[in-house]
Amino acid sequence: MFLQYASDEPFLNGDMAKQYFKIVSEPKRLKVYEAPHALNAEATRDRIAFLAEQLSFTPPDAKAINAIPLLVQPPWPKSN
Repeated sequence: MFLQYASDEPFLNGDMAKQYFKIVSEPKRLKVYEAPHALNAEATRDRIAFLAEQLSFTPPDAKAINAIPLLVQPPWPKSN
């Protein structure tokens, strides 16, 4: 289980992420990214590397991974 969270996340905070991490099964990893909810390219690279490691496949080359488009991040409604 690879728990990936964004630092700019209106639905989850660091304490909640740590609680989730405690209850998920092994193998597990937790990483928080300086990013909005949709995460970023670093998160995509980390996710692919984790899956390749867990599923025993050779990850695609960096050029292919870098060609993956980022998810569109809609604006968050900001509360006053």
